[in-house]
Amino acid sequence: MITKITTGGATVVASGSVFSYEDKPIEITLLDVESPGLTYTLKFSFEDDAENSTPRCRFGKDHSNVCFHMELINFNNPIGTGMLSPFSVASNKQGVSYYITFMVNSWERKCSKLFSYTIYRVVRAKENGEK
Repeated sequence: MITKITTGGATVVASGSVFSYEDKPIEITLLDVESPGLTYTLKFSFEDDAENSTPRCRFGKDHSNVCFHMELINFNNPIGTGMLSPFSVASNKQGVSYYITFMVNSWERKCSKLFSYTIYRVVRAKENGEK
């Protein structure tokens, strides 16, 4: 059986949960079906800041726009901390964008994190004359 899930005009391309190995980074690789051979890497790393306990994120992309890195700082809540509004992590010249939402559960500092995520694919409508 093949399942297709859509929500609000977006197609869900991946959804799941994974425990990090200890508190090591989690990497997700997406193969862009619109551009054969092009992949995007999403990297999520975990940091603790003893001086400022506020949960926050630091974002970065490499120069080729194929690697998105997010540092998740103080994501140490057993109830969960995350980004529940979809935000863009990759796009291509064909008008396809990828978005992610996620939640991190952690029972103590410096331990495995439960990372639950959904990745969406959104195709921009072509304008008149566009191929």
